[in-house]
Amino acid sequence: MPRAAGLYRLHAVIAFGGILGVLLALLVALDAAMTHDQSPGALVSTMGSSPTMTSDTTAALLLTLGAVVSCSLGLGLRALWVECLSHWRASRLLQSSSSITTAIGAVRVIADDQPRAFCHGLLGPRVYISSGALHALTPPELAALLAHEQHHARRRDPLRFALARILGGALFFLPVLPRLLDRYGDAAEIAADEAAIAGGQDVAALAAALLTFEESGAGLHPDRVDRLLGEHIESRIPTAWVRSTAVIIVTIIGLGLAGSTLDGHEYLLLAGLLVAGPALLVAIALALASPVNLLDGLSRWAA
Repeated sequence: MPRAAGLYRLHAVIAFGGILGVLLALLVALDAAMTHDQSPGALVSTMGSSPTMTSDTTAALLLTLGAVVSCSLGLGLRALWVECLSHWRASRLLQSSSSITTAIGAVRVIADDQPRAFCHGLLGPRVYISSGALHALTPPELAALLAHEQHHARRRDPLRFALARILGGALFFLPVLPRLLDRYGDAAEIAADEAAIAGGQDVAALAAALLTFEESGAGLHPDRVDRLLGEHIESRIPTAWVRSTAVIIVTIIGLGLAGSTLDGHEYLLLAGLLVAGPALLVAIALALASPVNLLDGLSRWAA
């Protein structure tokens, strides 16, 4: 299983390249609409009545860039709204929780017979555990589980996941982002397990707590217990995912640069190059480096 830190940073690097591509497309589309009075309706009519192929190509290119920007902004705002609404609803449901003091500090307890434990909160995440878990787990199992959740709180994983989901929604043309987020979710759980063990918690107690949750239908990733029992789990990111993403980023940037040179947009070329330069570097790194080497390098960044 790739390291959680490297997966999250790889997700962030790819999203950075996609954001720069959308920004370049936005500059070209706004310039076309505001400076040259090329509204979507005018561009559509141009494509049907233009006597030259050049005008048709220009109209089609600008419409494509405008469509990418519109979809990106719309889906990004929708993802942001979904995350805010989901967080607000969860916060309301958790208002009735009570607080208890444990070895890791204050923990919130919710009234639920099912064994549950999770971390909630964006800027100030807290650890929550159900009354069912308190009754089902032995003290060593409970301590190991709470140490696991405390690692999620220290890393602010709820905020990380929310930002990643919003970026994945906005950058719809990079389907690798949701896949990386799924891999990061699994790796983050394993990283929290390892942090709990490194903090002095008993491996057998943590494994037993996970099995208790699995029996209650929590849907735990099977690799977690296997790794705790000492089995080596091999999981890698397919190279095709990463390199196809590089192609998509280069395509978006290429369309933006082409649009900045068409129909009087030459003065945008310099701005386009300034925006596209870092994104092209991202794409080149994704295309030339193997995912394993990328993850190794990204994992060494300062936490």
